[in-house]
Amino acid sequence: METTNEKFISKIADLRICARSIDTGFTVQNVVCTEELSSAVDLNTLSVGLGLETVEYEPEQFPGLVYHPPEIGAVILVFANGKVVITGASDVTTAEDAFTQLQTHLQSLSEN
Repeated sequence: METTNEKFISKIADLRICARSIDTGFTVQNVVCTEELSSAVDLNTLSVGLGLETVEYEPEQFPGLVYHPPEIGAVILVFANGKVVITGASDVTTAEDAFTQLQTHLQSLSEN
């Protein structure tokens, strides 16, 4: 299976930008993923429900809620229309874990 580095080098070598034998030293450091919740979200209520210590929400400055899930190396941006962006994760599994944690919190908030 070809790695991301190999694919990238192959593409730029096809364009005659570099030789195929170049060693880039590239590593994946930040994975950005998008998701969608099943419905719109009241960001004011969510900011309180998630805990003010893990949330940044200033709608005058940015239209989304910024959530830093505890113990997970990722940041989640939640928008009122239910769209979600997970960023800062080192791999897809971490991003998936962050989204699962968000869904769990939303589920528990809706039950209360």
